[in-house]
Amino acid sequence: MKILYASKTPLAGVCELMCRIVNEYTEHEARVLNRGPGKHAWYCRPPEKLVPRYNIRDADQARTCLAWADVIHCMANVGARNISGGISLLRKKVWVFQWHGAQIWPFEQVWKPADYRHVRWIHIGQGWIERQMEFFGPFIEDFGMEVIPNLITANDELHVPLDDEKRSTHVVFAPSTVNPNAPNPKGVEEVKRACKAYGLTLDVVFRKSFEECMMRKQRAMVGVDEVITGMYHRSGLEFLSQGVPCFTALNEFGETALKKATGADWVPFEKTTPKELGRDMRALLHDGDLRRGQGRKARQWIETYYAPQVLIERHLEVYKR
Repeated sequence: MKILYASKTPLAGVCELMCRIVNEYTEHEARVLNRGPGKHAWYCRPPEKLVPRYNIRDADQARTCLAWADVIHCMANVGARNISGGISLLRKKVWVFQWHGAQIWPFEQVWKPADYRHVRWIHIGQGWIERQMEFFGPFIEDFGMEVIPNLITANDELHVPLDDEKRSTHVVFAPSTVNPNAPNPKGVEEVKRACKAYGLTLDVVFRKSFEECMMRKQRAMVGVDEVITGMYHRSGLEFLSQGVPCFTALNEFGETALKKATGADWVPFEKTTPKELGRDMRALLHDGDLRRGQGRKARQWIETYYAPQVLIERHLEVYKR
């Protein structure tokens, strides 16, 4: 099977990440069609053959990739309507569309209602769907939308745990936005206040390369995903992979989505609230044995339920069904 991962923006390197996993762990072949990985160039490291890349702004390259592919997996902001040559292939190829969060812009830019029955719909879940059931409900009921895990390359050197003596920072927080009015706010000020109130050293990582971000997260004693929306994010999964106990305000919708996406019957996040965050982090930091034990449990959970070579099969099932 030949799989094309397409997007119009970097999207935290998700196309490159998925392409690398397919080419490294499966018998299938994948390519990327986008504008580059942005800050996530780490996914394009040698061997480069794992992430062959093409430019979506080049109409000839786009048409060549579409002709090559058996499956066109569109990420968040691209579809048959805005890829050069895409609409003519709508009924000739397998098309997949994946949401990575809320739907906040005119969907007609990428798909028209007449296209819907020709597309396989998936979402990373995390609690987003329940906030917009008026929009997502018909995709679930009429077109079989599924929740599919947002993968991480859990086996690479940036995702594995460091020895405890190499951990040098109390708390690391790597928000994707510092804007409190964003569709997915991260509660940066709340985390800062919690750390200040309890005398904890905080490292806020923002607008850095993926490699630097992950290296700083590896050195954390505890991490914060975010404690505002009740959802989990890829940042939190990365902490868990690194054996770093990670705090969230995960609600029942986010937890249910994660369990459903992985088949797990429990999740290893450290649940808290903005009000209790500082107290809870300090308590874990003061009990080294408990903190190390929670870190080991987090990594074991990733190895059991979030191994990329296992979860990629969920995507392949969508492509084949």
